[in-house]
Amino acid sequence: MKKLDALKKALEERAGLRLDIKGMTDSTLDRVALQTMKLRAQLFAMQGGTNPDQEELSPKVEQRLVEKLYAKLPPAEPTTAPAEPTQPTVEEMKQQLAAAIQISEKEFEALARQRAEAIRNRLLEDGVLTEERVVLVDAGNAESGHEKVRTQLSLSAGS
Repeated sequence: MKKLDALKKALEERAGLRLDIKGMTDSTLDRVALQTMKLRAQLFAMQGGTNPDQEELSPKVEQRLVEKLYAKLPPAEPTTAPAEPTQPTVEEMKQQLAAAIQISEKEFEALARQRAEAIRNRLLEDGVLTEERVVLVDAGNAESGHEKVRTQLSLSAGS
């Protein structure tokens, strides 16, 4: 947040500058996070919950729901498996369930837009900067292989 505060101050002091914000996604990092979020929402929907961001499932309930969903997965391709197949742990089942969830380009675009909007809203929250000076531009895809996904910010002259 310190960087955003410094950027906000610079924009306030230089009325002729405009900031373009380009939300980004990394198809590798973000796919796993989006799949996990969608699985969590699916588990809550099965339980009748409405807000997976603010509620928790008990471990027993989560295990029951995960096992129920896992049983519906198509069987894995036979490989050189041990003679006696072992039952996967709840975490392993959750990973396999999440990996089976499809993430669309629209969902990646929505995530990139949410990231850009969060930055924009933070910069505009006190009303000093105007919407014309802090602009959202089309989302993009970040290069994979980095630890974090960074939103692109670019300054230009004129408003």
